Amino acid sequence: MTTINPITEHLYVVRAQIETAGIWSESTISPTKRFDPERPSSGQCAPTSLALLSIMRARFPDKVFRFNAGQLRIDRASGSGAGSHHWLTYHPELAAEPTVLDITPDQFEGIEETVIARPLCELALTGLYYLAYEQHDSPPDPLKEGLPGMSARERADILLTAIEPQTLA
Repeated sequence: MTTINPITEHLYVVRAQIETAGIWSESTISPTKRFDPERPSSGQCAPTSLALLSIMRARFPDKVFRFNAGQLRIDRASGSGAGSHHWLTYHPELAAEPTVLDITPDQFEGIEETVIARPLCELALTGLYYLAYEQHDSPPDPLKEGLPGMSARERADILLTAIEPQTLA
């Protein structure tokens, strides 16, 4: 029997809560995307990652989590599956390889996993490349998107308001 660590387990709990409650919607999606009920995580990575940062820090206050902005590529050589993306990294120790924490990877064609919680180097061996252009302990407010409409933080607040309190702590 495979043992799942508490951080990974909580990622699955949060993802299930969002899906079961139907929290992802037009009001939480990136202003450049249209909501697709067949792929509800598409365009939801920025607000979801911001909400997840708050959730994980509340649940695991002694752990180090960072917000990342960059690209996710399925095949680095061809750039296939490349797209702007936001995710968290967990830093178990200062010298340790950061672990990617992503609950919206399935928004990209070719990725079936709904939750990813693995070290960067392990993901690279599978052909998934998380390329961070920015990494923040405290993301700027509002997150620089240069888009009309609500900021990613405002959309994250919608998610946090809808998630059940026991998931938050």
